[in-house]
Amino acid sequence: MRRRCMLPWSTVARNFNTTSKDFNAVKDPAELFFNPDVQARLKTLTGRDENRIFNPKKLGKRLSSPKYEFMTKAQLEEALKDSQKKMDIKLQMPPLLSARQEINEVITADPELKGLDDSKFVFTDISLGVPERKRLVVVRDPEGTLRKATWEERERMLQIYFPRPGREILPPPMFNEDNLKRLLEKKSYIFILDRACAQFEPDRTGWSHYRKSSMSIIK
Repeated sequence: MRRRCMLPWSTVARNFNTTSKDFNAVKDPAELFFNPDVQARLKTLTGRDENRIFNPKKLGKRLSSPKYEFMTKAQLEEALKDSQKKMDIKLQMPPLLSARQEINEVITADPELKGLDDSKFVFTDISLGVPERKRLVVVRDPEGTLRKATWEERERMLQIYFPRPGREILPPPMFNEDNLKRLLEKKSYIFILDRACAQFEPDRTGWSHYRKSSMSIIK
């Protein structure tokens, strides 16, 4: 399910005084972020402006025509409940997590395979029902080393076999520093955050960088 970036982070930071010192008080900021009381306060601060939440976006595509229906009172109440559930999904903020540790695990070194090929061989477990983080992806390097794939290699392979909507195999050019700077100057932070939510995992270092860059210009 796609995560929807909302923009109350600057307000949240002011209300909770969430400085780096606050988050360093716990080993993992997720402990604070997922606290039920904190989640309730975040939702209160965000607000529930239906016009903003369900504001249509073209995204390069033609907008569909509005659909009108005659409903009974019971049907209308059910439709409103469904709308509230969709709103809750869109309002769910991306989690605040510690940056993940890099993967640097060698399984075996086989120097006798050196020179067999000048390309890497990537082996991916594509069994159904395996959680993404537990799926095995290993790489045989040209010098014969068999190792676990890095996070970047894992994400590329998983996007090939199990593509996620809105995510590309390689980060799009908009995340290059020069292009990102131009977008920030145009105050296109909603576009940046939405795109970053779709492209990056919340514990990836890049996601934290784009979030902080966008929040720095939000007044």
